[in-house]
Amino acid sequence: MQKSTLFLLFSFISISLFSQDVTGIWRGSFSSGYGFYKQQYKYEVQVNELNGSAAQHAVQGVTYSYRSTSFYGKANLTGMFDKRSKSITIKEIKLVELRMAANSEACLMTCYLDYQKIGKTEVLSGTFSSVFVNNGGDCGTGTVYLEKVPESDFKKEDFLVKKTPPKNIPATNNENAIRLQKALGTTPDGIIGQNTLNALKNQVPGFDGQLNINDDEQINNLVTQIQKNKSKAPVIQQPERNDNAVKLQQALGTTPDGIIGPNTMKLLKKKLPGFTGQLNLQDDHMINDLVAQIRKNDAQKNTPPVIPKKENPPVNETVKSPNNNPDNPVKQTPVIPKLPVPKDLKERSNNLVKTLVTSSPDIKIELFDNGEIDGDTITVYDNNQVISFRQGLTNKPITLNVKASEFVPVHEFVMVANNLGSIPPNTALMVVTTGGKRYEVFMSADEKKNAKVVIRYEPPGK
Repeated sequence: MQKSTLFLLFSFISISLFSQDVTGIWRGSFSSGYGFYKQQYKYEVQVNELNGSAAQHAVQGVTYSYRSTSFYGKANLTGMFDKRSKSITIKEIKLVELRMAANSEACLMTCYLDYQKIGKTEVLSGTFSSVFVNNGGDCGTGTVYLEKVPESDFKKEDFLVKKTPPKNIPATNNENAIRLQKALGTTPDGIIGQNTLNALKNQVPGFDGQLNINDDEQINNLVTQIQKNKSKAPVIQQPERNDNAVKLQQALGTTPDGIIGPNTMKLLKKKLPGFTGQLNLQDDHMINDLVAQIRKNDAQKNTPPVIPKKENPPVNETVKSPNNNPDNPVKQTPVIPKLPVPKDLKERSNNLVKTLVTSSPDIKIELFDNGEIDGDTITVYDNNQVISFRQGLTNKPITLNVKASEFVPVHEFVMVANNLGSIPPNTALMVVTTGGKRYEVFMSADEKKNAKVVIRYEPPGK
């Protein structure tokens, strides 16, 4: 029977400076491994923001990592978030409850998360590392995703229950309130507050401010009047999101919102000068041809310059010693040309993610998209030389084979993000196979920073 591992995740979010109370409930999932070995767990984090400096506040709270509400681990968390960078580091400090199978092991997690808002949904996502509770050994790494939600799957902590409710909002919550709010186009939460009343005054000019939410006749009349007034206003038809449009926009490198507007058409004509302007999004064959032409043209324009290699004498070539003694040959060391630092590596920070040591000269690297396939493309450098140029990350690996030697024992692999896809930042899983061992490295890059992995070859006996 395969041994299951229960991870305990603690995470939190920081957002724009001075503007957001981050206290609340965050729920989602986290995963570790890849492909067939991937494991995914639900988790919920309840967070309390504490006082601090203008830019940094401490946080505390609890977290639940679970398969179900009867199979879970609960722990206390502590951490610090920076409102300016919208980033957070959270660490679990103590396991307080554990309900799991006898053959499972618990882990403590440290999370590194970034915040973003998608529509009305607040999201935090990032990576984690973990250690076993019993011995502190490495328990693995992975990715996390959370959304802010109003209710808990478990028991609300006291710091959430004691939060002061918003003022001047009646406790009304019924069908009439929801019907009225839907007609007005406001949030249908069933609570008549100042926002709903303001919208009512704007859309029904004769409204006197007197509202009885339990008066069905009054609500029916107001809804009818709102709908009648809206029917007089000009209707703006919103274009429908289209999958072929998303595919085309990803190839063009523009925002993949699935709606073909003037900006997309302008970029299409720029990329394909022969394009007539006639576009049928229902024609899959036409869209596939356009995408292929765009990628072909981009590949031709962006082909990296070929750096001529210096002719080096073979490793085993010998020369006569100065005393012309043929019995005393001297091996000539090959000259390794030093390549200039590329622009992408000069103008961005190169963050070291991992250093590996191997006794084998054969190094195999595989790169996958670490998350949803969203159009990420990358360039990979080995000691300042391009070994993979503008390739897209998918669930199928980009495979690179590198040969180390005693003359070039150190290889610095730098991943550069050519774009950020539809879900920034550009993240990848690097799998390194060398010397009979397999290493997994999670990498993240954006328009300001690259990710670097250093592999040092040390021959046996050296």
